[in-house]
Amino acid sequence: METTKFLNVEEAAKYLGVHKNSLYQLVRRHRIPYYKPGRKLFFDPIELEEYIRAGRVEFNEKQKSEVT
Repeated sequence: METTKFLNVEEAAKYLGVHKNSLYQLVRRHRIPYYKPGRKLFFDPIELEEYIRAGRVEFNEKQKSEVT
């Protein structure tokens, strides 16, 4: 059975490329998945990746031609 290496706040902020305060705001607004078994926050890196991927923005053909 595999065990997940959960990330603490500092590690999760670094993983996401955000400041710790920004991560705390996401937690307060219930915008990001987290675990709180007591007073400390923990984050599953797999769930953080899913959170990032859920924010993907699609480009349509017109937008693609404007970029190039």
